[in-house]
Amino acid sequence: MKIFNILKIKELLSKKLLNKSFLSKFKGNNQGQFSLEFLLISFISILILISFSLHLSEIGIDSTMPTTELIAIKSEMIKIINCIDDVYADGIDSKRTINVEVPIDTNIIFYNDSIRKKEIAIGNIDIGNQIKSIELEFNALNIHNNWNIRKNTNTRIVIE
Repeated sequence: MKIFNILKIKELLSKKLLNKSFLSKFKGNNQGQFSLEFLLISFISILILISFSLHLSEIGIDSTMPTTELIAIKSEMIKIINCIDDVYADGIDSKRTINVEVPIDTNIIFYNDSIRKKEIAIGNIDIGNQIKSIELEFNALNIHNNWNIRKNTNTRIVIE
């Protein structure tokens, strides 16, 4: 047995057996080249997919930005109107101070709507090519004003 194992080891170490047993399996076999081509094609496909998806996500983000800005402006207008209603409810000599910051230049017009018998605040916002309006009702009477609030400026408003 020991002699057979030694002979087997000598045969394994010889180049002839290595060439016959291992290298013959790879001779004429293009699987290594195929997997390299597959990796290259997969990599290029992923890059193309990423370039399209990034462009589409950028379009989606750009289309939602005006909506986000409108929501922020509406929130600030509600804060102003709530403050006006609080001063109106508290009566004479009441006073409130608030700080307002809007992402876009905003023009707020306060007027009395005789049909609805309510005071109305309209915020006009210029977003790109369009002018959007936000209309809110409040309870205070006889407020006729026009406020221009600058974007990204912390505007202090005192309501008496």
